[in-house]
Amino acid sequence: RFGMVDCKPAITPMIEKFYNGLSAEEDETIVDIQLYQQMIGSLFFLALRTRPDILVAVLTLARFQQSPTSYCHRGAKRILRYLKGTSDYGILFQPGDIDLSAYVDSDYASDVISRKSISGFVVKLGCAAVVWGARKQPSVALSTCEAEYFAMSVAAQEVWIRKVIQEAGLPMNVPTALRSYNRSAICWATGEKLPSKRAKHIDVRVHFIRDLVARKELQI
Repeated sequence: RFGMVDCKPAITPMIEKFYNGLSAEEDETIVDIQLYQQMIGSLFFLALRTRPDILVAVLTLARFQQSPTSYCHRGAKRILRYLKGTSDYGILFQPGDIDLSAYVDSDYASDVISRKSISGFVVKLGCAAVVWGARKQPSVALSTCEAEYFAMSVAAQEVWIRKVIQEAGLPMNVPTALRSYNRSAICWATGEKLPSKRAKHIDVRVHFIRDLVARKELQI
């Protein structure tokens, strides 16, 4: 559809340090808006169904749909090149354990215009991803810890999947494991310490996750 069948594969879905939709090395010519929007829409279809690995890249490029530059267009083609080299990737469901686990991460202050961070998470049932998401955080995080904790709270809201599994007649005997690499954020969630600069929006998220931990629905 987009003339990229014979393109050279790329090993990553996103141009390194993609900023503002502009590049000093390229002109700022606006490309075909309709074509660009079709590319983004097609990529979203994949990202939301079987390819969570391209979701952040697609969301980043989707910000520029009203005035895409040649740099943005090259970024979209980069995702197509990545898909060319990973066309056999997908989500594999296999028999085995049905334990739920979640993984979170944040890209601290990655938006150079607003300095807002991006939250990303994936929830796995056994060995296969069943729910995933990535979104810009609504407020500016003042530290990597705060950005990571915000991402943890977004992932924690997906515990409704436990109820769906239970309604299907399958046991949920152990808490859902929520995995994060940020030690300070983990301490907030487990009650080992409180945020040093208390703010209402942080307190709400802290107590929300702690409540799930107390009910043994979540284990950090």
